[in-house]
Parts: sequence; structure tokens; C-alpha cells
Amino acid sequence: MAEARNNTARAHHYVPQAYLAGFTDTGAKDGRLYAHDYKQLKTWASTPAGVGFERDYYRVDLPGRSPDEIEKVLGLVEDPGSVILKRILETQALPGGEEYAQFMLYLALLAVRIPSVRSAMSKAETDLMRIVLAMHAQLPDDQLEARFERMRQEDPSTPHTTVEEFREAAKKVIDGKAELKLSRTAEVRSFVVGHLGNLEFIAELLMARQWVLLVPEEGAGDFICSDHPVVLEWTVEVPPFRRDSPGFGLQHTIVHVPLSRKLLLRGTFGGPEGMTLPVDRNAVALLNGLAVGKATRFLYTPEPDFIWKKDDGSTGGIADVFAAIAEHRRQQASSQEATS
Repeated sequence: MAEARNNTARAHHYVPQAYLAGFTDTGAKDGRLYAHDYKQLKTWASTPAGVGFERDYYRVDLPGRSPDEIEKVLGLVEDPGSVILKRILETQALPGGEEYAQFMLYLALLAVRIPSVRSAMSKAETDLMRIVLAMHAQLPDDQLEARFERMRQEDPSTPHTTVEEFREAAKKVIDGKAELKLSRTAEVRSFVVGHLGNLEFIAELLMARQWVLLVPEEGAGDFICSDHPVVLEWTVEVPPFRRDSPGFGLQHTIVHVPLSRKLLLRGTFGGPEGMTLPVDRNAVALLNGLAVGKATRFLYTPEPDFIWKKDDGSTGGIADVFAAIAEHRRQQASSQEATS
């Protein structure tokens, strides 16, 4: 058993190393890239192995299951997709047939395996749990006790809880004095059911788009990527409540996926298809600005600095990103002080 544990991977990448290799100085997994941390406002040099992961991110602790079972399942999509990605970078052309479908599956996985998606799913589940908890807390004592008994019969390991203890705990959660949090295994199960189980459906939506490849002109700079590598945006004005929830199958949306420092994939409905187009420095800055805005915590770049288009139309670098984050934090702190 000790040997099996030692052979279990613990650093689980939510951004694949083979993908990050395209943003290194050599284009290889042992090459150098730079990580920019929105939380610490710091930049450091690393390799694909040293970024884009969380310890035990996909680990499951279930009887009879390997702890890294999900990692192995993801490899069934990631490994062939990485081979196709490498060929796309070499030829600067998209494949056809089964390889095209396989690569769309790879992009679908790239889109849903990231921490921000998991956090959103976890929040949705805990919000629902909070509602159910409040409903149960309002049940008469005899009905509540009957439900407890049924739960203990279905799962003998369920801890014994009195009606009074349950109501007290429920009140703390409802009043915001206690936090509901899914276990890691529950989060992984939610990912498997909610996204991994629908991966082919998401890939079909991506396949319905028309894709082109964008290549920076000489001297136009490099593309960058982030911990949210598949960028889905509206192309039209929408009500505020819909701005953060475009869908891959919706019209008036556009998908950008930086594939390397010198290649970016763009998908639309009804646009050009199968072309490789040059883009100038201004376009590179605009596209990098999408990555800057979509990143949850980390940017990954081939050089210590990069270009991106700021809201005022000027071109900035990493110092401007960090300055904007620091200013936003100051404004939030001032607002909280004013309302306290």
C-alpha cells in the first residue's frame, strides 16, 4: 500500500503542462515561463510543472476507488488532445475529421476543469443546501426525526443528531454564522456529474462554431494565457444579469483560446473558417486584455512583461495590472469602511 500511495500523483494540473509549454521560452514542458499572481501581486519564473495546479485537486477518497482515478480519466482526453495541439502549433492549421472532434473535446475539458468553474458549482450546491436546510428546519419534530431515522437506515455511518441540535446548527448557517462547504470528494463528484459527464455535448457546441487561427505579425508581441484559458464573451450588449453567463451554444458570443505565444484560436457563429490570419500589435494587446480580465488568479506569460489593452485604450504591462488590482482593493476597503 505504501508503494501505491507513493505512486499516486498529488500535484493535479487544472491547466495542462503540455498546453502551458506553448507559452515557455522553448515551447517545451521543461521551458521557462512567468506566473503573475493577482492575490500576492507578484511575478516569478517557473516551468509548466510548477504552475497551474492544486495539490489533490481531483483526488477522491472513496472505498474501492484509486485516489487519482479522475486524473487518469482526464488523461484519456488530455493526452490525445495534447498530441493534436502540438501538431496544430507546428502546422498552424486545424485538423479535420476525428482529430478535429478530439481537439474540440480537449478544448471543452480545458474550459470546465478550472477552479473558477468548480467554485461556481460549489456555490450553487451550497446555496441549494442552505435552502433545503431552511425548509427542513421548519418541519414538525416528528417529521424531522423520521427523516433522520431514514437517513441512518440508508447510511449507518450517519452521525446521530437530535432535532434540537439540527435546528441550532441550521440557524447558524441560515444566519450566516456558520459556513456550508463541500468536501473535496463532493466537489469532484459534482465536477464529474455536472461537467465531465457533459463533455461531449460541450464539444459539439464548440464544433458548431467557425474557427480561425490568429498569428502575431513580426514585432507584434506574444499572446498570453491564464488560469481561465478558454475565454467566452458576448459580442453584443446584454443586461447586467446575463453578462457573466454566456453559453457556448449561444449566438452573439465569441470564443478565444490562446494556444501558444504565437497562435490563438477564435471561434464564432457565421464568421470565416479554416483560415490563419495575421494580427498586429494592437490586436495582440486587445486579445491579451481578454486574458487579463478573465483570469481568476494567475496569468502565464513567456516573458516577464507583456502588452495588453487597458480600458482607456492605452497599452499597459503587468505593472498596470497590479496597480489596477491594488486600486480596486483600496476602493473596496473604503466602501466597506463607509458602510460600517
